[in-house]
Amino acid sequence: MRKFLALGVLSCLNLFAFEHLTMDKYMQLRENKDKYIIDFYAPWCPPCQVVGEYLKEIDGYKGVKIYKVNIDESKDLASLFNITSIPTLIFVKDKMIVKTINGLVPENSLKQEIEKNF
Repeated sequence: MRKFLALGVLSCLNLFAFEHLTMDKYMQLRENKDKYIIDFYAPWCPPCQVVGEYLKEIDGYKGVKIYKVNIDESKDLASLFNITSIPTLIFVKDKMIVKTINGLVPENSLKQEIEKNF
């Protein structure tokens, strides 16, 4: 029981660690030539919570910004990106999607993907 409570507290803290993306914010963001990762997740998804913890560890790595999208609250963005499973990470560089990762991946793999794609 304590594990579930701790996981719940960690996931709530994780939700506030990153900027949440809305359709309006995304429309502004896509005009920039920045490099960023969009994390499509749901608060009820345990693998999403694990990926969220990994992202917290690599936030700012190589200057990459991380944005979160709760698919239950931002169905328009989930639809725009054709999200069919979570967690899904979308890597964007210079206005182009350079990588999509579906599912739970190890933290070191995320760092390797950042190295390769940014």
